[in-house]
Amino acid sequence: MEVIILCGGTGTRLMPLTKNKHKALVEVDGKPIIEWQLRWLQKYDIEKKNVILACGHMLESLKNYLGNSVKYSIEKEPLGTGGALKQAMRLIKDDEFLVFNVDDLNNIDLGELKRIGSNSICVANPRSPFGVVELQGNKVTGFIEKPLLEVWVSMGIYLLNKDIIKMLPDKGSLEKEVFPKIDLKAYKHEGYWHTINNIKQAQAFDAEAFKKALDF
Repeated sequence: MEVIILCGGTGTRLMPLTKNKHKALVEVDGKPIIEWQLRWLQKYDIEKKNVILACGHMLESLKNYLGNSVKYSIEKEPLGTGGALKQAMRLIKDDEFLVFNVDDLNNIDLGELKRIGSNSICVANPRSPFGVVELQGNKVTGFIEKPLLEVWVSMGIYLLNKDIIKMLPDKGSLEKEVFPKIDLKAYKHEGYWHTINNIKQAQAFDAEAFKKALDF
């Protein structure tokens, strides 16, 4: 399986950890984020040579770390998720490929995802960042610390068919401009999912929990 990792963002919310390097190289529990992602892919025999990084900002730091072990789709200007994907797809050979963001870690079963088929979006129940207070009038009747919410949200992970390139903008949003126009299937993930959008989330990453989730 070929993989496109969308990593064109500047990592502003992870400053100062991203002051001198790409956000994919921010270390969480001793290893760069990208290394943990490659470890997940390795479980499904996906080699680095089949990974394409859609990037532009802090490109040299990525190349210094990964060298030519992966492929690069280089944005001269920010293209948005739709434009970045369209450009990166020029390096894709397979009919079906995986796409995800660089700042998420999960243990999605790629075999199960492939069984659902192309144009699938992975969804999960998010955990509330706040404690939920149960009320009757103005009386507190219960308190639940950071529960899972009973809604499904996009994990930013997609299994797509190459025919989607016909609908992709040269510059714009995959989520806003393309997905509303196509039939998507949902893969409901109830396992491990940890986003790394800010320093607090980076510090909260537990490598042992992730390795256990991957059964490594």
